[in-house]
Amino acid sequence: MTPFRSTFNHGRTGRKANDGLSGMAGITHRTAMAGKPAAADAAGEADKPVTGTAHAAGAVSKPGFKAATGTTHTAGEAGNGLRYLLPVILLTMVLASCMSPGPRPLRGFTVVVDPGHGGTALTDSFRVGPTGEREEWVNLRVSLHLRDLLEKDGARVLMTRTEDDFVELADRARLAVENQADVFVSVHHNATADTSVNFPIIYFHGNASQNKASVLLGRFIGRELAGAMFDGETPVSLVSDFAIFPTRGTGVLRGSYGIPGVISEASFFTNAAEEDRLKRNSYNRAEAEALHRAISAFLLSERPEARIIEPYEQRVEPLPVLEQAERMKPEALLWREDVEFGRSVMNELAMADVPIPDRESGTTGQAPSPGSETPMPGTGSTAFRVYELSTPLQDTVTEALHRLTRSVQSFPDSYLAREAHRMRAVFQEILGESPAAAQTRLRTHEFFPDTPVLEKPIPMQMQLPEDLTLSVLIQAPDGTELFAHQADRQVPSASVIKTPILVTLLQMAAKGDIDLSETYTLTEADIVGGTGDLQHEGPGLALSWLDYARLMIKTSDNVATNVIIAKVGMDAVNALTTSLEMDQTVLARYMMDTKAIEEGRQNYTSPRDMNRLLLALYHGRILDAPERALFWDMLKDCDDDTMLRAGVPPQYTVANKTGILSYVRGDSGVLFGQQDFIITAFAEDFNDVSRAEQAIADVVRSRVE
Repeated sequence: MTPFRSTFNHGRTGRKANDGLSGMAGITHRTAMAGKPAAADAAGEADKPVTGTAHAAGAVSKPGFKAATGTTHTAGEAGNGLRYLLPVILLTMVLASCMSPGPRPLRGFTVVVDPGHGGTALTDSFRVGPTGEREEWVNLRVSLHLRDLLEKDGARVLMTRTEDDFVELADRARLAVENQADVFVSVHHNATADTSVNFPIIYFHGNASQNKASVLLGRFIGRELAGAMFDGETPVSLVSDFAIFPTRGTGVLRGSYGIPGVISEASFFTNAAEEDRLKRNSYNRAEAEALHRAISAFLLSERPEARIIEPYEQRVEPLPVLEQAERMKPEALLWREDVEFGRSVMNELAMADVPIPDRESGTTGQAPSPGSETPMPGTGSTAFRVYELSTPLQDTVTEALHRLTRSVQSFPDSYLAREAHRMRAVFQEILGESPAAAQTRLRTHEFFPDTPVLEKPIPMQMQLPEDLTLSVLIQAPDGTELFAHQADRQVPSASVIKTPILVTLLQMAAKGDIDLSETYTLTEADIVGGTGDLQHEGPGLALSWLDYARLMIKTSDNVATNVIIAKVGMDAVNALTTSLEMDQTVLARYMMDTKAIEEGRQNYTSPRDMNRLLLALYHGRILDAPERALFWDMLKDCDDDTMLRAGVPPQYTVANKTGILSYVRGDSGVLFGQQDFIITAFAEDFNDVSRAEQAIADVVRSRVE
């Protein structure tokens, strides 16, 4: 069978929805931005929650529609105007090309981002967390961040909604079909009666063997969500939407079938701790960044399956499941216990030497061990074995089949559902229900595809020290998280804050607001203690702003830092971090200002914020080329070699800035080598500063080597 829809502009034949729908109503395109606190109150305080709908600001347009506005002109008027406007137009085009913000790898791709639900607060009491945060609010905040990230990379992004509005499912799908989208991603978050549950679920439409492109997209998304939101420590469920809606699947994926598309349920807002995280703008952005990485990896993938979607045909008989609201009932809480019971019965069969036929080969083998992968069935006929079990064992197998069926009906999309169906097939075979067993194996194959490791690994795990608190983020240049642990933890920044101070100075120099060659003479009031040698020079020393900047980074000189802060202003530094959505970063005091600390004014950041700044510099999104080169040269000249520099092989070049207070040690920078790394790490709650330095070096070494 040949694919009926090719992606990536290769002979598109986008299928039109034949549903007689009217035009897309109420779909707008608007920028949303969460407020940022002026200063944090205490060490380790998280960024402020963002509840309710996203606060929008900016112009409104309607993607996918042509505006008919303005004044009409005669042909003569148009010709005369064009004669005078042509030079201006050409000059504008030249300037625009010169000011291009760096690589735009997704140029030419169209992505439809669908914030799930919306406008149902008065009619829907189901999609709400323990403290009142509604799913549609979270979906929208994440989607707006995702839109901005994709657009920065050159993608054409269409939003199905940008406010808390209700949009019909068919309208959402039709937006993707009529615009011949390359990808459709519907952003959701999940709910269940078991409030301990929290893991990602990604849905594709139909059969895995026919919808290979969407399955691949789902694998990329699952990998990135697990790394960004769960430190890679959670299972991911990749499942057909027919598992939860057995007769037709989901309307939005059914309506857009033919376009690589998924519903991404990143986490469960019914989990109280997760609901609290989902209220936070930085966490929403981290999810959006994971989706951005996954979509980019899919669109740029050269895998053949990325371009294959075949027409859907029903291959699997429907298995009734509980309706979504019913899954909130107490019986849904037994889904794990039921699977555990099935595993115990598999063990019992193994101990009783009960042979299990392999439906693909027709041979007979031992009962598979609990949790193991059993083969997929063939469709040909096989001589079925008659099992002679003792009555108690047969009753036990019958009970196991019943409980496993209850599990997959109560929680049909759980990460245990695949294993549960495989065990169901075994028990059905033993009980003489071979046709049903064949259907169950086919269901497992089509609705619950495996999730092999793709080109890039999920974040690696390592043994972290227990005698201190680490917050770490290690990323590849494309943003892929290679290791993350408490990456959103807000920590006192110490001298790591000097990196955004330097960027602000260089930005103002590029604009002509500051002349780096201009000198400034130190006064008595400028002299402070701590790191650096300028404190020993005393007042009267005159240096250029460029020299002060070099000393601020090379020896972490506090005197140099403070005169630069006074020159550029704290507001300018905070404006920079706000523009980059470094939501947990704030410059609130000068170096060595203990009185400010006592008054609750502290400088803060997080590993994710610092990496966001470094990635923006790495990809040329901020600073012009001359200033950017100067920035990297300064960080490469940092004298502190105790953490990042101690943890990497000598063939790497390190550009970094460290920081130290009596209660925090940190390092943030880029490792340039055969493979580049962006790394920020902080240690707190330590008794020995050398132990903190060694812990950071060990984490870096374990990843880089």
